Amino acid sequence: MESEMKDLIQELERAINEAVSDSDRIAAIVGDMKGAGYDVCLLLETTVALTAIKNARRDEPVAEPADLDICFTEQDQRFLEDLKIAVAED
Repeated sequence: MESEMKDLIQELERAINEAVSDSDRIAAIVGDMKGAGYDVCLLLETTVALTAIKNARRDEPVAEPADLDICFTEQDQRFLEDLKIAVAED
């Protein structure tokens, strides 16, 4: 199972990299920076935290996504949109 999860994490890393690379907005901003006379090196750090959904004891409650209250700022939403990640609104 660990090998499968490592493969999935690598696939996620590639997808994020592709999303950033394919972003017209990011490309335009980087182009503007280069046009202003700067060499741009974009380094992104991504942390992936995994928690098993299945508990060892089946009588323990498992948090469902609907139970979580997450608020995104406008900047968060723009960033996620640049990565082609949709955010469902209530």
